[in-house]
Amino acid sequence: MTQLFWSIVSLAMMLCMVGVELLTPTMGGFILAALGFSVLSVYLGFLHSGSTGYIMLAVNVTLFPVAIRVGFQFLRRSPIINQTQNKTSVQNSPDSQPLAQLKGEIGKSLTPLRPGGSAMINEKKIDVVTEGKFVEAGTVVKVLRVNGSTVVVEAVA
Repeated sequence: MTQLFWSIVSLAMMLCMVGVELLTPTMGGFILAALGFSVLSVYLGFLHSGSTGYIMLAVNVTLFPVAIRVGFQFLRRSPIINQTQNKTSVQNSPDSQPLAQLKGEIGKSLTPLRPGGSAMINEKKIDVVTEGKFVEAGTVVKVLRVNGSTVVVEAVA
């Protein structure tokens, strides 16, 4: 087995370590191993010949970031990652109603809204914001929209 063979094997191990790091995040442990295999690949390439060393250097410098980018693209489309993301609105507590159902509801501000504060909507205390206008405490408000966990209200005239 020549240095060229082991240089190519080290390159393949570098790619494997990048893949393992993306699948089992170890806060950089496998990335450090990948960098070690990359350096070993270049070193063994130079032991074989100068031109092989430069070729291995170019291949490693190109493939390392490409492997990380392709790995992140794969993870972004992975069903494992997509299962863990919450598709519904964020709620204040697990047993509270989804905030999206509050759209159009009428309530009463409990605190001054400047622009954020609290309002009583459907007999529940909800954190709300206005679109920048000051609203006195005790004013009747209407829910305009819900953006995630942000409930936007306006004073009812």
